[in-house]
Amino acid sequence: MIDLSKLITAADKRNQLLESAVNTIRLERQKIIGVLDGLQASALATADTATAVGIEAAKQALRDLTQIDLSDSATQDEMKLKVMQAYYAIVAAAPANVVLAFREVLK
Repeated sequence: MIDLSKLITAADKRNQLLESAVNTIRLERQKIIGVLDGLQASALATADTATAVGIEAAKQALRDLTQIDLSDSATQDEMKLKVMQAYYAIVAAAPANVVLAFREVLK
């Protein structure tokens, strides 16, 4: 007889995919924020307020990225595509001189 309590449901698999996607976002985000922190400090040191404010906006968008709605993504590839689109949107809104902070993620 099959022990139904040990069956992994489709919802369980989906939750695992979502959890994995969010964990990946957190790991990638932390590296980028570290680079952005340094760039922001340099911008503030040179009184480049516009760049510093733009960097802060990019950092906030990165923090918000874990709240991305992946509910319509059925596979890990679909989730990754949606997250990559969000990264590209953040980069598009960021100051041009901070794009390199995202190079590892955007490969």
